[in-house]
Amino acid sequence: MLKRRILILTQKGGESMACNMVGVIGPTDISQLAQFLGRSQEILGERGALVGQILAETGKELLVTADGGMLQAVAESYKDHGGEKLVMLLPLPGDLWSIEHAEPYAVIADEVRRPADWIRANLEVVSTPELCVCVGLSAGTMAELSYIRWNIELGGGNLQTLIAIRELLRGGEVPPEYKSALAPVLRYTQAVEGLREVLKEYQLSCAGMPL
Repeated sequence: MLKRRILILTQKGGESMACNMVGVIGPTDISQLAQFLGRSQEILGERGALVGQILAETGKELLVTADGGMLQAVAESYKDHGGEKLVMLLPLPGDLWSIEHAEPYAVIADEVRRPADWIRANLEVVSTPELCVCVGLSAGTMAELSYIRWNIELGGGNLQTLIAIRELLRGGEVPPEYKSALAPVLRYTQAVEGLREVLKEYQLSCAGMPL
């Protein structure tokens, strides 16, 4: 399943830090996602919260940009369920885009990393970990998918697997423009509940055990 493993950081037990960390990408506007999917904002928030709970209960570190919407739902639930380490990306103040709206979300982080700008932050969330979970699509998420595509094309980043949750995607799939480009790393699970089993399989692979 994992064709391009790059072990560059190692922690106790021989497992890479990148392998233990899971990035999450998704919309910061739940109302728009609700409109696209025909589901209520409350239900979508609950689905995001379940993602955070599963990541906490499976002992993963969480990497996410500091922001609202689905990212907030995942991060807050992760903390509420005793997640091991929440790492948030909050860009340094600069002349690109403001960070003021994002600063309040970072207060719950165990570690705050400060990329130079939002472009670097969105690149880092899909380049640092070996595993990333997509909890819905938005204009910003499309940019992150594009960074994954270029990492595949040009050999950058650590990402080995992108898990896309069908119930949180319009039409149940990534847009057709990305299907072939993301094929080397893309894996689907039908519902959020299936994420637990995928993470279990991935953990065995990280440990060098046959699936």
